[in-house]
Amino acid sequence: MRMNNYDYFDKQMIEFLEKIEITDRVKIETAKNGNLTARIEKNGRYLYIHSRYNPTEEAYNQIKGRKFEKNNIFVSGFGLGYHVREILRQTNKEQMLYILILDPELFKYSIENIDMEEIFNSKRLEFIFGENKEKLISNFKEKLGGVNEAEWEFFAHTPSIQTVPDKFSEIAEIIERIEIN
Repeated sequence: MRMNNYDYFDKQMIEFLEKIEITDRVKIETAKNGNLTARIEKNGRYLYIHSRYNPTEEAYNQIKGRKFEKNNIFVSGFGLGYHVREILRQTNKEQMLYILILDPELFKYSIENIDMEEIFNSKRLEFIFGENKEKLISNFKEKLGGVNEAEWEFFAHTPSIQTVPDKFSEIAEIIERIEIN
């Protein structure tokens, strides 16, 4: 268990994580390259949150060539952190990432089982989370309420949106509409 990942969180996040139960909805598997990937059950189907072959290369390919020009980057979904790590690598030290935790169970699993030191040491992350839709929206407003919409840009991690738990499906629909526009 990677309890040292908890050292990066404040009391509010730790209390949130302690309430999350791990179920059999999320299955962690080893990808062909040895990295972990996740298979998530959604409406009787299994969807992978990252590549079954090389999640790190997939994340690199998702981010390469993408120009993040604004200082506030809103990221929908954490997954197992591969795309977050890659965004941090390809952006500058002034750019902040606001990570919307769409799947608290998967997030808890990832921080308890994967070394996130490179990601959490960056000091450029803010997590937006909540145990239900109302708390998630409230936390979103608290974190991003003072940021002018023209000062941030959006990165949607599509598999995180596709596998979002039902209690956050309304938020996933809103994110999909933002992504289309």
